[in-house]
Amino acid sequence: MHGFDIHPLIHLCTFGGHDVGCLVAAAALDEYEQIKPWQNALVQCAKIINELWSAQASDDRIKSLNGLGLLISLSFSILTVF
Repeated sequence: MHGFDIHPLIHLCTFGGHDVGCLVAAAALDEYEQIKPWQNALVQCAKIINELWSAQASDDRIKSLNGLGLLISLSFSILTVF
């Protein structure tokens, strides 16, 4: 422990709870709280889902549309021509 007291940056560890890493993590969380990306995700989700619902109504190849937030899935029918 004496070596760590003399040279506090001698042992940096990703998961060790080092002061520098903890300060960076705290700053990142503060930035995340200020930007609030989840609010933009809700707006973008509504736009995308509305456009996809319109596309599904006019295109019978789209069989299903499901989503939660920006995680969206579409199922398509595949036409086989022989």
